[in-house]
Amino acid sequence: MHFAGSVRCGGWTKFFRGDAAFANPALYRLLEKEGYHYAIRIKVNAVLEREIEHLLTRPVGRPSRRPNVGRPSSGSRKGRTR
Repeated sequence: MHFAGSVRCGGWTKFFRGDAAFANPALYRLLEKEGYHYAIRIKVNAVLEREIEHLLTRPVGRPSRRPNVGRPSSGSRKGRTR
C-alpha cells in the first residue's frame, strides 16, 4: 500500500475517507497505527441490512418533486389572527 506518506505535520488531525473498495482490515490497522481518524463504507451485507432495516428511514418509492415545506409548531394559537 502506497498510502502512509500523507499528511505528517505537527498538530494536524489526519482523516481518511473511503468507499467499500477500501474495506480491508490491513488498511484499518495501518490507519490506526498512523493515528488517522477514518470512515470507510463497508461492503453490502444482506444479513446486516436485514438487522438494521428498522433504523433506515428512507421513504419507499421516488421522492416528490415539490419541496416539503412547513412551519415549526410554536404551541398555543390564542390571540392570533390570520
